[in-house]
Amino acid sequence: MGIPPYKKALLCLGVALGLLLLVALGVWIVLPYLLFNPMVRLEKQTPIRQFLDRQGNVIHIERTYDFQNREPVPLSQVSPAFIDAIIAIEDEGFWRHGGVSYTAIVRAFFSNVLLMRKHSGASTITMQLVSLPDAGHKKTLWNKVQQGCMARYLEGVYTKEQILEEYVNRLPFGGKIYGIQAAARFYFDKTAAELSIPEAALLAGLPQRPNGYRPNLHPEIAKRRQYNVLLRMQKAGKLKGASLDELYNAPLYYRDFKEHSYYTRNNRPEREIYLRYAKREAGKDCYKVHTTIDMDIQNAVRGILKQECAMIHNAKDGAAVVIDVKKSKILAMVGTLDFYEMWTGQINAAVCRRSAGSTLKPFIYAEAIDGGMIAEDTLLLDAPLSFGAYAPGNYDGTFAGDIKAKYALGRSLNTPVLRLLAQLGTERTLDSFSKLGLIPDDAKTREIISREKGLTIALGTAGHTLWQLTDAYAALARGGEYKKASFLKDGNDAKGQQVFSKSCALMVSRMLRIYQIPCTTKDIAWKTGTSNGLRDAWCIAYTPDYVVGVWIGNKMPKASSYLVGGKVAAPCAGRIMSSLYVNKSPQWDEPETCLVQSRLCKESGLSPSAKCKNTVEGWTLPGFALPECKKCGEKKRLQIKIISPLEADYVAQEGGASIPLKANASALWYVDGIYVGLVKEGQALQFAFGSHKVCAISSDGSLEASIVSFTVKP
Repeated sequence: MGIPPYKKALLCLGVALGLLLLVALGVWIVLPYLLFNPMVRLEKQTPIRQFLDRQGNVIHIERTYDFQNREPVPLSQVSPAFIDAIIAIEDEGFWRHGGVSYTAIVRAFFSNVLLMRKHSGASTITMQLVSLPDAGHKKTLWNKVQQGCMARYLEGVYTKEQILEEYVNRLPFGGKIYGIQAAARFYFDKTAAELSIPEAALLAGLPQRPNGYRPNLHPEIAKRRQYNVLLRMQKAGKLKGASLDELYNAPLYYRDFKEHSYYTRNNRPEREIYLRYAKREAGKDCYKVHTTIDMDIQNAVRGILKQECAMIHNAKDGAAVVIDVKKSKILAMVGTLDFYEMWTGQINAAVCRRSAGSTLKPFIYAEAIDGGMIAEDTLLLDAPLSFGAYAPGNYDGTFAGDIKAKYALGRSLNTPVLRLLAQLGTERTLDSFSKLGLIPDDAKTREIISREKGLTIALGTAGHTLWQLTDAYAALARGGEYKKASFLKDGNDAKGQQVFSKSCALMVSRMLRIYQIPCTTKDIAWKTGTSNGLRDAWCIAYTPDYVVGVWIGNKMPKASSYLVGGKVAAPCAGRIMSSLYVNKSPQWDEPETCLVQSRLCKESGLSPSAKCKNTVEGWTLPGFALPECKKCGEKKRLQIKIISPLEADYVAQEGGASIPLKANASALWYVDGIYVGLVKEGQALQFAFGSHKVCAISSDGSLEASIVSFTVKP
C-alpha cells in the first residue's frame, strides 16, 4: 500500500522548508562577509574641528561638511552612569550577544503579534550603530536583515568597548547635537565625564526620539522619559543604592538656553582667516588642532595695532605677525582689524602680496657680507645713479656721498644697496631670496622676476607678504638659519637651512640696531619699508627671541602721505616689542663670539693696501679678508668710457648686427633698459634693426655710468 498523496505533499513541503531554512542559515552565516564594512559610512560623519591655543584652550570650533556638532571622546571619558543608562534602555543584553539578540527577536515577535502593533523592537546597540547613517529612512525587513548581518560583522572585527564608544559618540540628541559629549555640553554645559545619574538618565532617553524628547523644548515629556530610563536602570541594578524617586526628583541644572551654547560661543569666524593655515598644515583629517597661538599676545597685538591705525589719516587697515625665533612658531597673526567690514574685512592682509619697499635691503647686505665684499665699516657710495631711464634717489632727496655700510643700511639709503645688488647680480640675490621663502623656489619664476624687475627687486617690487618677510627676518635672528614658522605645537621639527653664516647674521643685526626703534627703550634690530606711491608702510623688528612684522595701509590700494614705514609702522612695532619684554630685555650675542677685529683702511673700510696711510680697527667675518683697498693713491676717474658701440649708425643685413660691448674698465651693462650684467671682454650681442641704448656702470661703483645711443639700419 503506497503513501497517501497528502503525506507526500507534507513530506515535500517539509523537505522544501528544511532546504529553505538551510539556505537561509547559510546566507545568514555568509552574508556578513559579503557586505561592505559599515564603519566606512560611519566615518564619513566627521566631528567638529577644534583649534586650541598655546595653553590648550579652545579658541575656535569649526563644524565640518555635515554641520553636525559631534565631539568624540574615549569611553573612559564618559560617565559610567550614562553607560549604564544607555545599555539599560537600549540593549540590556549588549555584553552577551554577538550583534544580534535572538531572544529579543522572539520576544518582539510574540509581543507585537499578540498586541497587533509594534510594542517592542529587537535592534541591539550594534544594529543601531550600523543603521545611524540611514536614520529617517523607511524600515523594511530586508533593511533589518542587512543591519543584523553588518552588526555581526562588526562584532567579529571590533571589541564591545570599541562598538560602544562609536555608538555613544554618534547618537543623535536633537537638532545638530550628536554624541554624548556634545549633548552634555549643549544641555548641561559640562563634559560627558561629569554627568550625574539623573542627567545621564535624561540624556540616555533622548536618542529614541531626539527632537520629541528635547528638554529645552519639551521638558515634561523629557522627564517622563527619564523616569522610564531610571526604572530600567533599577531593574538592572545600576542605581547604586539610591532610590528611583530620589534620583527622579533630583533637580536638573540645565544651562541657560537663552545664551550661546559651548559650540556657538566658541565659533569665532574672525579667527578662521589665520587658523585655516594651521588646518592646512595639520591636514584635513586632524580634528583637534593644537596651535601655537598665544591669545594674550594675539589680543595685545590687535589692541596696539587698532590704536595706532586709528591715529593715521587715510589708512584704516593693519596687519601684524609675531614669531617665536627659537621654536620657529607663530605666536600671533592679525590680518584684519574689522572682520565684519563689508568689502575687505575678511581679507587677511598678513598673507597679501604687496610692494615691500626697503624691507629687503638687509638680505642684500647679508649676501654681500657673507660673500666677503663688505663689512659693517666698509664705505659705500651714496650718489646719483642711473640705469637707463631708471634713476633712483633717496626718500629725502639728498645723497650722503661716502658712508659706512652700517649707516647706509640704518638710514635705508637706496643707491648704495643698488650698487651692491649690481655687483652681486640679480640671479644670485634671487637665489638667496628663494632660500628665505621670499619667492618661489623655481628657476623660471626667478628668471621672470629678474627680467621684469631687474635691480628694483632691492626696493621690494617683486611683491612679498608680511608673513614671508617676518619669517625671513627670523633667519637673521636665528643666526642665519631659515626655518619656516609653524602654526602647530608639534609641527615643523625638521632642521632648517643655513642661508647666511652666524657671523654674517650677527653683523647685520648690529647694523640694524644702530638707531633706536620708536616707542621702546629695548635693544631691538629693526628695518622699515615704504612702497613706491606711499601705499604700504612696513616695519620688521626682531631680537633673539621674537620677530614682529607690521604692515599698515589700505587693503584696497589707496595712497596716503602718512604711509611711511618709519612714521607709522615703526612705533607700532616698538610698542608690540615692549609688550613682549615686560620686566626683561633681549640678550644679544657679543661681537667677540663670532666676529674678529681686523685692520681696515680708514678711507674705504676694506683691507689696507701698501698705499693706505690711515688704518683703523673694525669687525669682520672670520676666515677670510675683505678685498684690498684700491681707492688710496689712485686718481679717481670721473666716468667710465664705452668703447663699443659708438654713437653712430650701423648698417647690417639679414635682420640685425652683431656688435661687441667694450668699456675702459670692468662694467655692468644694461641693454635697452634690460640688465645683462658682466660680459666678457669684447663679447658681441645681436641687435635688431632700430634704435638702441646701452648703459655701462663701473662694477666697483667708483665711476659714473655712461650711456651710448645708436641705430642699426638695413
